[in-house]
Amino acid sequence: MEDEEALAAATATRQTTLSLPLPFYHYERERTHALDALIQESVVEGVAIPWELLSALFAYLVLVLRWNPKNRWALRILKGKKRFRERDTGG
Repeated sequence: MEDEEALAAATATRQTTLSLPLPFYHYERERTHALDALIQESVVEGVAIPWELLSALFAYLVLVLRWNPKNRWALRILKGKKRFRERDTGG
């Protein structure tokens, strides 16, 4: 008898999920209904910024906005270590 009640309860519940595919915003909602009543609702939302975008922004801020021509490490990044050594030694 319990198996029949559990089966009836399982078939009477339904789950709905909503997930929005936005580029920098994550929103997901999951609802569980039993017959016509809402049993459980969970919402997950937040801002999702990829690490590639953050590193590109950091590089832009450091190398473009805060550019100092006398800065040796910035020249090494932009031109490479080997080319920087050749220019310094005159060869």
